Amino acid sequence: MITAQIVMFVLKLLLGGAAAFLAMILWNKTGDGAWISIAAGIIVQFAGSIYRLLVDFGILGLQNAVLFGLSVPQVLFEVVPLVFFITGLLILIKR
Repeated sequence: MITAQIVMFVLKLLLGGAAAFLAMILWNKTGDGAWISIAAGIIVQFAGSIYRLLVDFGILGLQNAVLFGLSVPQVLFEVVPLVFFITGLLILIKR
């Protein structure tokens, strides 16, 4: 792994961890469905970053769960956060 990739992983983990931590605090402070949905999207996105790191280091493999030639966990970690963000934003817009 080259240095630039390592720096990017460290930045993603630090900033993603901070965002996930703040999202958990927000989740506890509010009972609002829109903000809870957005916080859930941030947390799932951070989990996806950790998953990608484990795959790139060879700790986890992509071949375990494949559907139509796509890694199911990878697709879920990329699509589910967007679904949460869209849901939260739609709730906020509807108000």
